[in-house]
Amino acid sequence: MQRQLATRREQLSSDEIALYQYQALRLLEVSDALRAEAKLNCCKGVGCGVRYKPAMGSG
Repeated sequence: MQRQLATRREQLSSDEIALYQYQALRLLEVSDALRAEAKLNCCKGVGCGVRYKPAMGSG
């Protein structure tokens, strides 16, 4: 597998591939959890849409 940079392509190591796969799975799990929570809130009449708490120290 290769990574496309602005001017060239780089071969990825198996560790880098595993890290990208892990990060993609984590992102999918978080996305699914947020969607499930938003759907649950809509069903309870709380309101539709995704609600989140900003990280500490932001904004």
